[in-house]
Amino acid sequence: MYIKDIDGYNKSAEETQKMYKDACDLEYEFLYDDAIAILERMVEVIKDNNRKYGLPEKASIMFPYAKMGAIYLKISTHHAIRFWESLKQMPCYFQETELGGFKHIVDINLAKVLSKHSKGYSYAPKKDMREHFFDVMRSQGYR
Repeated sequence: MYIKDIDGYNKSAEETQKMYKDACDLEYEFLYDDAIAILERMVEVIKDNNRKYGLPEKASIMFPYAKMGAIYLKISTHHAIRFWESLKQMPCYFQETELGGFKHIVDINLAKVLSKHSKGYSYAPKKDMREHFFDVMRSQGYR
């Protein structure tokens, strides 16, 4: 597909990349609500760009949705289930037939979350690597 205003498209792509990085930084700081808010805004920007440049509705929106799903899973499996179920109501979910497309990715992620929910999954942050390093050193007798 040829995009006439490639400079405008590239500028909007850079904007969404920055939004994604900001959301990842906020997630790392455990500011999940702020990260999700940025990702929701990112979805809106992508949808606007898709309309503006004549791309399919579903183009590039799975990326922020996948990140939102991962963040909701850290909050709780109930939140993650509700999130993935809500994506099943989107028009592009019903239009999709490709393996690896929007519908397929939503179904796989929902199945993973349901499996984790049935096993009683609860997110526990990993130790900071520096803290882990000193724990290992102490366990080996170093002071």
